[in-house]
Amino acid sequence: MEDAEEEDEVAVPCWADMDCTDQCSSSQHAAQLITALTKASSRQATLFLSRCHNFGRVSDELGRTALHVAASCGCSSAVVKMLVKHSNLLARDAESGWTALHRALFYGQLSATRFLIAVCSLHYFHVHLMLYWFTAK
Repeated sequence: MEDAEEEDEVAVPCWADMDCTDQCSSSQHAAQLITALTKASSRQATLFLSRCHNFGRVSDELGRTALHVAASCGCSSAVVKMLVKHSNLLARDAESGWTALHRALFYGQLSATRFLIAVCSLHYFHVHLMLYWFTAK
């Protein structure tokens, strides 16, 4: 029982007490978020996402965002939280030029893939509907 309790404890990163704003672009935050997403449980990963106010947009040295890594690892709860926070669906990493959807497909994360496709299709539907609405007048 004690092992389960120790496993759920989350080490607070050193930047948790810093004044992090919506304009944060720290690659250090991105690297720590990506490490948390790859090594922590799903619950711990979503907890770490609340440590940076701009977790949907910060990227590491390879251009990977937290959404890229969550989709690669199949952490669906983190993917949902990032998309609610308006993460950039079309962000491409510098390594291969892949989006989060490409990475989810490559690593076989079908639940994340289905969710990303659904969100992307809704996004494009709304964009095209608005374009049609404004150009039809």
